[in-house]
Amino acid sequence: MKDWWKRFFRSSVFPIADLVDSFATKQEVAAVAKILKLPRNSRLLDVACGTGRHSIGLARRGFQVRGVDYSSSYLAEARRRAGRVANVRFLRRDMRFMGFSGEFDAVVNLWTSFGYFPSLADDRRALRAMFRALKPGGKFLIELVDGSWFEKNKPVFRHWHRSGKFWALEETHLRKGKDAALLAERIYIGPKGKTSRGHSFVRMYSLQRLAKEVRTAGFKIVKIGPGLIPWRLKQDGPGRFYILARRPGTFRAES
Repeated sequence: MKDWWKRFFRSSVFPIADLVDSFATKQEVAAVAKILKLPRNSRLLDVACGTGRHSIGLARRGFQVRGVDYSSSYLAEARRRAGRVANVRFLRRDMRFMGFSGEFDAVVNLWTSFGYFPSLADDRRALRAMFRALKPGGKFLIELVDGSWFEKNKPVFRHWHRSGKFWALEETHLRKGKDAALLAERIYIGPKGKTSRGHSFVRMYSLQRLAKEVRTAGFKIVKIGPGLIPWRLKQDGPGRFYILARRPGTFRAES
């Protein structure tokens, strides 16, 4: 399971990105802009941007956006989708070692794009890297699925996804213990029965646990709220939450 994300988010028989790309992206982007309350031309970093669905939407709202992701295939698709949108660029980076220092007015990490590392120390490295990327006073927005629901209910999910001619069977269960995580196996089925498999690991964070880690990384929490839009994996399933925080210092976003 170590470094599973290096293999999982690459080209496969199933177009994974299509599971979420068409789902309420406009509403999510509008919610991000409303929460951040930044002027046009503010510099924004989208960490674990995937195929760029949020990065491109935020660029179209006038932000100067950099999207970073480890997956070369996702970044290629993001560039294709961006087309002639001039104020967005995509870069290949490991979120633990991005190399930015005091460059951005805001950093966002959305749609449970955090907790992928089997080592908790690596999650903390990623938070510190996002902290360092911000200008003093810059804003940090992170949104996750509510891990406390999984720890309480210990569910096993087994369901099918469809995207055009492609199908995926996903089975997800909780690894119990102090460091709870969601473990998932997906079987992808393409045209003519071609198949492939993928495994994933996502550490579960309750609001209280993530807030503690955010503060430990150096941030000051400004606001806590529900997910960007109403969404649940199942009708009686987990919700989502976000944390808005700041890097201490004087904020000087350019208008």
